[in-house]
Amino acid sequence: MVTVSIIVVIALPPMFATIRGTRLEAAQQAFIGDLRLARMEAIRRNVSIAVEKTSATTYKIDSIGVRSLEEGVTFTAAPTTLRFAPFGPIPTGAATYTLHLNGKNATVYVNTAGNAIAK
Repeated sequence: MVTVSIIVVIALPPMFATIRGTRLEAAQQAFIGDLRLARMEAIRRNVSIAVEKTSATTYKIDSIGVRSLEEGVTFTAAPTTLRFAPFGPIPTGAATYTLHLNGKNATVYVNTAGNAIAK
């Protein structure tokens, strides 16, 4: 019983760190997916589509709706609004979003062509 308790005490902190890292990565990938969806909608509909940060944990995509980051994940740096032109690029230039969870950060970069990638 003592051996099991020692193993649990040793294994729990790294396990929780892994879970937090996975949650942050999942939030990063979901946000990238939503940015790609917004770009595709702009191209498909031939209209400008905006992605607007509405709070530290939510964002709104024109004609799609409000989305939330994974539980506990917040924006620490982000443009208020990112707009995709009807043919896909971002007329105002590249943008960088920083997501944060329990001391860890993940970056999402959107280049001028409108492509979102993890950094």
